Formats: sequence, structure tokens, C-alpha cells
Amino acid sequence: MKEKKTLVSLSVFLSLIIFSASCVNAGKSLTDSKVFAIELPEINLNQTADMRLIFLGIPSGQIDQTALFDQVAQNFSQFTGTMSVIWNLNYTCDFYPFPQNITDSLVANAFSSQGILYFNTSLLDELMFNVSEFAIPTHGYELTFMSMSNAPDHSWFYVPESPDLLLNLTTITPSGNYTGSTFPPNFGGIHRSIYYDMSTLMNQNPTGTNVTDKVAEFISNSLALVFPTSMGSLDPSFAAADSQTYSNYQVKILWINGTGEQLPLETIREEFESLMPWTNWTVTLQTRPAEEDLNNLVESLTVDFPTPSNYSNIFPNGSSINFEAKRGLTWLPGGDVQFAESYPLTTYFNSRLNDYFGVTDLNDKSVIPVVLLQLDNDTEIVGDGLGAGTSLFPDNLILTGFDGSYFTTMGELGPLTLEELLLHEIGHWLSLTHEYSTGPTQDQIGIIDPMSNIGFAVFAPSFCAFCRDSRARMSFISYYDQTVELLSQDETMASDLEGELNDSLQLFYDWNYSAAVENIASVYSSLTTPPSILAVWQTPLESSVYPENEVQVWTNVTANTSGLKSVILNYTIDNRTWNEVNMTNVEGITWNGVIPPYPLGTNVTYVIVAQNEFNNVTTSQTMGFQYGYTVTPEFPSVILTGITLTTLAAIVANKKTRLKLSIKRQHARFCSRVLPRRARVTRCVS
Repeated sequence: MKEKKTLVSLSVFLSLIIFSASCVNAGKSLTDSKVFAIELPEINLNQTADMRLIFLGIPSGQIDQTALFDQVAQNFSQFTGTMSVIWNLNYTCDFYPFPQNITDSLVANAFSSQGILYFNTSLLDELMFNVSEFAIPTHGYELTFMSMSNAPDHSWFYVPESPDLLLNLTTITPSGNYTGSTFPPNFGGIHRSIYYDMSTLMNQNPTGTNVTDKVAEFISNSLALVFPTSMGSLDPSFAAADSQTYSNYQVKILWINGTGEQLPLETIREEFESLMPWTNWTVTLQTRPAEEDLNNLVESLTVDFPTPSNYSNIFPNGSSINFEAKRGLTWLPGGDVQFAESYPLTTYFNSRLNDYFGVTDLNDKSVIPVVLLQLDNDTEIVGDGLGAGTSLFPDNLILTGFDGSYFTTMGELGPLTLEELLLHEIGHWLSLTHEYSTGPTQDQIGIIDPMSNIGFAVFAPSFCAFCRDSRARMSFISYYDQTVELLSQDETMASDLEGELNDSLQLFYDWNYSAAVENIASVYSSLTTPPSILAVWQTPLESSVYPENEVQVWTNVTANTSGLKSVILNYTIDNRTWNEVNMTNVEGITWNGVIPPYPLGTNVTYVIVAQNEFNNVTTSQTMGFQYGYTVTPEFPSVILTGITLTTLAAIVANKKTRLKLSIKRQHARFCSRVLPRRARVTRCVS
């Protein structure tokens, strides 16, 4: 078996392997790949979406369908660059009376506050979803336009819990007042649907042209909501956020000056696993007081207000909570997120990513460091009020801050606010954009989603269906492109996995997005997961290697779908020069390599390096195992010492016996010659 010596350290050796692997994958595209007999299937990014328009309580005569379809877009582009999906929109119209049983249920479960009757948006969505006639298209979305002439005057609300606490909560701020938890008459997102309550317009006996024009306007405003773009499409620095292909995420929250109580970590974890079912999440929290240098930095960035800023939350029962901010932290220079990476607070926490969060690999965006900076009770965020956050994706940090009194005095609203803030900013990390529409209040569309920017109107614990579709599409395209690029290097593997690619594409075209991503992610993982070193052993055993012994090293290695390219035994006797031995596949997953004999006292250290066909490398050392032995004498020194002493004792004993016998013989001869007979008898008895 050949042996090759290199005068490099093990770390350099492994770095060279990993570097060469990255060079193989870097810079390749489908255009410069090998030409195979088999053509890998490409994604068709020219897709069709069925847009079902349902009119409830609006007569068909009020809608000029020809004029309507002339006014609305027939196609829509989602994302940009290589991810750009062109949607061809296939509109259909269906007309029904508004169901009386739905009206009755909405009225029976309405919530009355300050003389206003509020219908529950979630209840309407549930009731509609369970009616087969109103089924949402399998490959599209549903837009429902309603006239509820048989219902009393009403408004709408969405509150997951405690409507008595949140509904009609009035917030008074220096920049203006607004009423929370009430929704505009147009809303959606729980399922792939949006609802438009046109009751007010229809009660005014409008012309068909007016109704048709308003419907067309609503449709045009909705397309950017049902086909949301990505952060990377808006900001090139987020391009990597669009294409991330991690299977495991870690959210590490550091709450400075906080107690850590009441923050719903498990809810946050569940929501992100629901948003991306092909991923696993862990969410952890640590608290610590601000260090002196951080306090000094915050103080240097804080200004005193000539006049305090006053905030009030007035609840429906008449009670209120008041806040007075006498000071303000300059959150971002000029409020511009573009320069946030150079902001002193950002620099401070970025320099402590390892100390605070254990982040060592800045390229690994699966670890999400989050700072919750709890300020003094009289300090707000300049330009953002009592709390704010920003997701600095390229800079490995989500930075949030808030007036301490807000959380401590708001009761159950405090945890809800922080939960919403965390979902929102981590959502940006995953390339989700804001979900909101502009225009007059009565025409705005409220999407039930943490990414929505409509204030207290939403404390949404779940991401909307449109965001889920968007994130899944981005993930599928990313996984698929990278998988095809890998397979373009191996014709045999490409042929073997062509069926898996086609299955994944079909799921994608069927709008079964979660299953599509899970399927293609599994293929991608099988190609990119390094080999597994299951066991390593040697003969003779570590304690029994003698100078004349060569050492047989054995290992069991598996490599999933991608196959093994090589298994190498690397050993050193001086921790400087590493000797490389190509191991031989003996049978199945078992490999063998030989280390030659070495002199007595030699210390041998060895590791196993396994590489698959796509140059992904695993070493026994990186898996936590390093092996070695010391060449020992055939008889250890303790045994030799015992043998030597025993031998010497035997020799001494033998000499003593022989000496004693010699003395006796001499004494006997003397007696027989010199002493009389009688004396011999009495004195020479032996």
C-alpha cells in the first residue's frame, strides 16, 4: 500500500481538502457543466394561477366581466433575477347570494364595543372555508367580494384572544392617535383568500360601472399581497436570505436588563416550523445586565427632550396606562437602515457575537442572534416611539429595543408585543417583506400576519398563507438549482436521481409546496451531507503494539446517496509530518489501512478522512475522535524487573546451597583425619 509524506500540519491538510472541494463547486453553472446523454429537468418558472372571484350578495348584472378583465393585470411577476416567477392569471367569476347561516353566525358571535358591532374575521374565514361551493382553487387564490345587506351595520376585528382587552384600544402618541384591533373592511391571509366587504358601497345603489371599477381596483391592489416579493428583490444585501437552504435554525435571544419572564419561546419555535415545515428550530433565551461599557455607549447616544413625549393606551373599559418619555436613544443614524452596520450599537454587538452568542462562523446564517435591549423607563427610540427593531441580515444581528416601562406595565400586552416584534424581524431574516397595502383607509387590505404594518390591528401569532407560499417557492427554487448544479458533475448520479427531480417538480407545480421542498431538500442533503465515520478500530490493540508490529486500522464509513470518493488514513509520529495512506474498501462499508512498524517509544497519532463524490469531507477528528498508540517493548519494564529479580534470587539461593554443601564436606574430611573416633561421633554429626 502506497504511503505519501507531506510536510504540512493536519489543520493545513484538512483546509486544503476543504478548499479544493469548494473550488470544485464554486463558479459552476448549468451553462458550463458537462454535456450528458441525460438532460436534467429544468424548473418552469412561467406558472399559471387560478384567480377565483366570488361575489356574495352582489348581482351578476353589477359586474361587467369584459370591462373588469380588461382593467386587471393578466400576469404578475414575483421575485427577481434567477428566481423570478411569471404568473399567468386565469380569472373566473361566480355569483351567489350571501348565505344567511353565515350572517346568523357572525351576528351571534359578534363583539359589541362602544355601540359598534364587530364581526370576527377569523370566524368568517372558517365558515367560508368549510363550504364546498366556495372552495379555494387548488392552484390559485380566492378573492371574495361581499354585500351583507341582510346584516346590521358592522365593522370587523381580528384578535386571537382577549377582545375585551384589545378591541377599540385607543393609542395616543405624539404623532397621532389610532384605534387598535379594528380592521379595514378588506382582509385575509388565514387561507389563500382575501375578503372585501362592499356593503357600504352597495347600500348606495351604485352603477354597475362603479362596482366593476372598484372590484378592479381591489384586485390590482391585492396582487402584490398574494404574490409578495422577497427582501432580496428589494435590497441586494438580502440576496442570500432569498436562497438560504438550511435545515436547522437556532434563534439565540439575549435580553439585556430583562427578566426573561413571559416570553413565549415555544410559540415562536412552533410558528417558524409551521412557516417552513422542512426545517427544525430551537429558540433559546439568556438574560444579563448591561455592562458598564454598554451603559456608557447607550448614554452617549441618548438625548434629553426639551418637552417629554407622552403616550397613552386607553382601554374600552375606560382604564388607561400612560407613558412619559423624557429621553430618546438615537436608534439609527437618520433613521436609515442602509447604514445600520456602521451604527455604534451594531458595531458593539457585532464585536461580541462570539462572547454573547457563540457565533464563530459569520457565513452561517442559520444561527440568528437577537438582542432585546430594555432601556430605562423614561427612554424611547428616537423616531420609532416606545419600541423598534431592525433585521441586519448580512451583519449577523437582529437588534431590538424598547422602553422598559412599556413591557413591565402593559400586562399581557407586553409579551404579545415582544412576540410580534420577534416574529416580524426574524421574518425579515427569512426574506419576508411587509404585508400591507396603501390608499384610503376604507380601501386598505389588512393581511393577518406578523409582517403586517397596520399597528395594533394585528397581534397575529401565525404567518399568512401568502408568506408561506412565498417562502416555500424561494426555498424550492434555491434547493432545486443547487441540486441540479451538483448533479451536473456526475452523470450516473444524475440518471439515478432524475425521477426524484421530476417528482419534486410535480409537487411544486401542484402547489404542494411543503412536500415539494421536503422532497428536493432530501435529495440535496443526500448530495451535500459529508460521509459518516461510524467506527474506528485497530489490530493489535493500542496497548499491545510492539516494535516489530505493523498496525491494521479499520473503519466503517457510510456516504448516503452520493457515494464515497476516498477514505484516507493520516498519521504522524511527531505532530508535524503527516503520512497519507489510501485505505482499501474491504467489504461493504469497511475500509482498511496499514501503519508500518516503528521503534520502541514512538507515539503514533492518526485520524480518518472520508470524502464523498461531491467533495464533502468528514474527519474522525471533527466528529470528536482522535486515535493513537505508543510502541511498547514486548515485555513491559515491570514484568522484566520481576523476572530479573526472580532470576537473581534463584541464583543467590543456588549459590548459598552449594556453599553450604561444600563447607559440610570439608568439615567432614577434617573430622575423619584429626579427631579420635569417639570425638568424631559426638562432634561431627551432620
